[in-house]
Amino acid sequence: MKLTIDDNVLDGTLSLPIDGLSPGAQAIIQGYADGYQCNRDFITASLFTVVSAAVGKRVCSDDGRYRNYFPLFVCLVAPSGSNKTTPMREMLRPLSNRNASNYKIFQEEMKKYNAETNAGKENVEKPKFRQLIISDSTPESRIKALSENPNVLLVSDEIATMLYNMNRYNKSGEVPQLISIWSVDDIIINRKSETALLIKEPCLSIIGGTQPDV
Repeated sequence: MKLTIDDNVLDGTLSLPIDGLSPGAQAIIQGYADGYQCNRDFITASLFTVVSAAVGKRVCSDDGRYRNYFPLFVCLVAPSGSNKTTPMREMLRPLSNRNASNYKIFQEEMKKYNAETNAGKENVEKPKFRQLIISDSTPESRIKALSENPNVLLVSDEIATMLYNMNRYNKSGEVPQLISIWSVDDIIINRKSETALLIKEPCLSIIGGTQPDV
C-alpha cells in the first residue's frame, strides 16, 4: 500500500492538543506561538521538555508494579526557516538562567575551596557544579554530569550532529547507553584506570531540531 500525505492539507490542521493544560500554560504556549509566528507544537514540545527537566525525579507514576519518571527525548522536525530554534531557546531561558546562576555559585565555592586547600586544610569537599543544561557533549562528559546532578537537559540545536557523532571514534556502546538512560535504568561504568561508577536512576532529557530531509 502506498500512502501519500499532502503537507499543505495537514499544515495548520493537526496540532498537539493543549486544552487539557492549565489556562496559564495554554496562554504561554499560544502567546509564544503568536509572538514568534511559529508552529504551536514547537512551543508545546519545548514547554513539556522544560517541565520534564525541571521536575526530574521529583514526580513519578507508580501503579504498584512499575515506577516511571518522565524524561523526554524531543526532536523538532521542520524545514529551515520555520523558526523553531529561537522559540525553543526562549522557552529554555528559565533553566538557562538558573544554570548560569548555579555556575556563579560554583565559581565562588571553588575560590573558597582552593583557598582552603592552599592553606593546608585537609578533607575539604570539592564543590560540584549543579548543572541543569549541557550542550553537544561527549559520552564521558555526559556521564560525569549525570553522576553529579539529579537531572540534566541536553540541548542540541542540530540534533543530527549528535546522532552522526555517536560511536564515531570508538565502539563505546553509546546508543544502548542512551536507551538505558531513557528508561532511567542504573548505569555502571567500569574503566581500567578509574574507580567503578554507579549512577542510580539517571534522569536525562534531550531536545533539538532538524529538517525533514535529514
